[in-house]
Amino acid sequence: MDWLTERQAVLAQNLSNADTPGFKTKDLVQPDFKRALEASGVADRPNALRAAGANGASPSATAMGGPVRLATTNPGHIARQSTEVRTAAHGIGRRTSNEVSPSGNDVNLEDQISKVTETQMDYQMTANLYRKHLGMLKSVLRR
Repeated sequence: MDWLTERQAVLAQNLSNADTPGFKTKDLVQPDFKRALEASGVADRPNALRAAGANGASPSATAMGGPVRLATTNPGHIARQSTEVRTAAHGIGRRTSNEVSPSGNDVNLEDQISKVTETQMDYQMTANLYRKHLGMLKSVLRR
């Protein structure tokens, strides 16, 4: 939620400088959870987890080192889409323009408003998920 709040501020700054000569658009890099896990050395090693759990100890990061992999425990699970398919599906109808106005400004109002709306919807979804999670915890604590 903090990242979404910061991104909204950056996008609002882009919109407010739409007529400023020489202004270049800015955006925040989206956090990559998978990359953060891989950098910390955590991986999907069920045997290491079972062995550590059997001994009553928690598995160490070194015992679990390596890339993170998704586990498929049932052949009926939905297969992961390839990156190329997702990129092609999301790229339809989107302009990636580097158009620069004669004043040197590269703010595209349509793209910026689209990003602001997307960020607002992501924030609202995250807030709703957080609210539901707290509701479930309160429900369990009441029993």
